[in-house]
Amino acid sequence: MLVTFKQYATHGTGEPTLYGGSGDELAGQGGGALSAEEKIKELQRLVDTSNNERERLLKELEDVQADKVSMEYLLREKLERLVQTEIEGRLEAYRSPTGAGGADATDTASA
Repeated sequence: MLVTFKQYATHGTGEPTLYGGSGDELAGQGGGALSAEEKIKELQRLVDTSNNERERLLKELEDVQADKVSMEYLLREKLERLVQTEIEGRLEAYRSPTGAGGADATDTASA
């Protein structure tokens, strides 16, 4: 049987917590002493809250990583299109008789 004498301080008596947002509901319960059973329940709630926050953050991380991969793919596609357009433009300029490096330039280079 656990000791029922109230000898344990509550968590959140002005101490900074790791998860200040949604996991801070115990901080406002006052600074009274807790029995061993109450302290175990309080700590279990803190662990559960931390686990829930960790799961939420892992899910968010997975979503961000998936978005990153998607953006990288889209950027590569766009870059490939830009490079292809540039190559086609340079080839067209090279093939035209008035373009730089065209037939005029090869005629003067061989003369």
